[in-house]
Amino acid sequence: MKKVDAAIITALPKELHAVLDQLDRFRRVDGPDGRTYYEAETEGGCDIVATSMTSMGATDAALVTNKLLAQYEPGRLLLTGIAGALSDDVALGDIVVAEQVVDYELAKIRDEEVETRWSVYRNDPILLHRAKQWIGNEWMSDIVAPPPSSAPLGFEPRIHFGVVMSGNKVVANRAVARNLLSFWRRALAVEMEGAGVGAALYHHDAAIPFTLIKGVCDRADSRKNDDWQAYAASASAAYALDLLVDAVGTADMPQRVPAADLQLVPSTTISRYSLRVLMANSYDMAELRTLCFDLDVDWDELAGRTKTEKIVSLYLHCKRKGKLQELLAAVDRDTNGGVSKYAAP
Repeated sequence: MKKVDAAIITALPKELHAVLDQLDRFRRVDGPDGRTYYEAETEGGCDIVATSMTSMGATDAALVTNKLLAQYEPGRLLLTGIAGALSDDVALGDIVVAEQVVDYELAKIRDEEVETRWSVYRNDPILLHRAKQWIGNEWMSDIVAPPPSSAPLGFEPRIHFGVVMSGNKVVANRAVARNLLSFWRRALAVEMEGAGVGAALYHHDAAIPFTLIKGVCDRADSRKNDDWQAYAASASAAYALDLLVDAVGTADMPQRVPAADLQLVPSTTISRYSLRVLMANSYDMAELRTLCFDLDVDWDELAGRTKTEKIVSLYLHCKRKGKLQELLAAVDRDTNGGVSKYAAP
């Protein structure tokens, strides 16, 4: 098994070609599993492997992820490509970075209604934090495909952070899109592979951080067309590679934070920084109140007004009261093993 800093998976060949366009040199490797992989080393020394699926959807995404992990040991796994906009705030050509990937397929069908059983996969908190702190638009010069003629004059893509819905259906119906938004108000876009990759990684022995970055090529309604596909694929690849290589670096990403943030939570191997970022990405204010209730902590006693201030105050309160292990157990439960995944070995 070969170690690499990052692996990139795409659904469509045009999305894979957009990734390869960002690399100066790459090697085509025919794996023993019958799949084709593309290996590259950037000027900064970041080892990358990329591959594409043979068809869209969660099943093929999970299959390709498992096959890739049998051949390579990536420090991170990125899913790039195209998606359809759910939110009116997201324009065609914009980039969506998932804080959570939500699988909406699993359901129980009753006589009166369909009861969806959501599965949620969290984005890599380290890379997400870096993306939110990243200032600059130099990556736009790396977009190879031009925007379509319908693009507004002087168009520049914006970056959005939030929920991305994932399922096996191509959503081209406004009523279906609005129904998804009624459950997940922060949903930005919908796509077809993130849930498959997330599920494969969740059941894998190693805790491999996962990030979904996609370009918006259409809206999830009857206006769907292919005009923006090439640009959206190229934009997502340019942003993902620039973030991974130029803004963050190689496999030492988790250690490239201020030294004070690397102090470990007492009696654990998870840093205070990782715990804080994990909680900030996993809870909204209402969910933090519920967490406090579960821990028998008075919300009104916590200092601060912002979410980050409340998280820091909750941590310090639990430390004073000898409840750190209870806090860690609760967060690990609520994030599907997030504390365990981001603890140092």
